[in-house]
Amino acid sequence: MFSKLFGKKPAKTEPKKFYPENRLEALLMQAANDPAARLEFLKTLLEFDLFILIDSSGASYGSFVAKEGDTMRIKGVTIDGQNRIPIFTSERRLPEFIQSQESFARLTGQDLVAMLAAQERGAILNPGASYGKFFTHEELISLADGTCFQPKQQVLQKETQVLIGMPKEIPTRLIDGLRNHFRTDPRVKKAYFAQIHMPESGEPPHLIISIQADGDFDQLATNLHQVVLSATGGEQIIDLVQFGVGTLDDFFLQQEPFYKA
Repeated sequence: MFSKLFGKKPAKTEPKKFYPENRLEALLMQAANDPAARLEFLKTLLEFDLFILIDSSGASYGSFVAKEGDTMRIKGVTIDGQNRIPIFTSERRLPEFIQSQESFARLTGQDLVAMLAAQERGAILNPGASYGKFFTHEELISLADGTCFQPKQQVLQKETQVLIGMPKEIPTRLIDGLRNHFRTDPRVKKAYFAQIHMPESGEPPHLIISIQADGDFDQLATNLHQVVLSATGGEQIIDLVQFGVGTLDDFFLQQEPFYKA
């Protein structure tokens, strides 16, 4: 997930002070320490103008205004043996990385991410600055098509061993966030939580939320996806299941719901 790649960059020398130039950079700093801010950062990234280095084919150094029919060759860098595209959250971040005269272009985040998703390279945000982020190619694709903001559905195709129980620690922040959201949604009648582990999946034990609700559960899950990301920053796997249609109901019926309308 994105969250594992956020952070303040380590440096061999004393890092430069990072003063945010805009709201996007302020969110980037917040996202480095607060998982709940990462969803808003990613959404804002798509809305803001971003800067890239380009080969302007003989044009003067500096900013480049593309004309219809022009072709931009985006410059990449090699970091840890991987070719990545450097992108910047403001014009001020450019001289923190480049060592000589360069040409650059400005694009909206949505357009740039779509362009990079069509290639086979990842990107690095703000190389040379104290705050930035690596983006894998898969992350760029999910940002471009919006799937990173949607819940993923999983259908078990065969008989699978499932271990379920209560977690040692109560996920207070997540539960409080869900409970507050449920109070605004009259469709939700009850909700339970537990910890689930499917050894064959290769995933670690994680939380599962069982929800008894009326109406379209897929739409409900989509709305809750935003709540879950805000509470966890995408650092945890969370399963959402509909109570009353699965084989885990017997377990949840023995537990006290954390929410009841």
